[in-house]
Amino acid sequence: MADTSMDICVARDPTACGIKYRMRTMGVGPTKGGGLGYGLVCDDFLKFRGEKTGICGKGDGREMVLPVKGPMGLSFRSDSSNIPGADVGYRLEYEYLHECGGLQFFKYPVTKQV
Repeated sequence: MADTSMDICVARDPTACGIKYRMRTMGVGPTKGGGLGYGLVCDDFLKFRGEKTGICGKGDGREMVLPVKGPMGLSFRSDSSNIPGADVGYRLEYEYLHECGGLQFFKYPVTKQV
């Protein structure tokens, strides 16, 4: 969907300490390596509430476990171009987590300092 801006809310669970997002299918814009891209490399992206950056690219089968910090949900943004094969959309599922002791939350890659 070209030129789209959409905010999606997730029903709140005040007892949860984490949320697991499962990307059943995800093709949101192209990336150089063909996998997931982060931040400024994304013209089209998904951004989870409470996170500082968005994700784009191909993420079929990926999972992201994030801490619950306030209202949960995500935003979807797309630019004016449609790239066949790369801009195919997404299908996510989520599950609130209630036992987070020892749980490893998703860590975004960091750029290497030279």
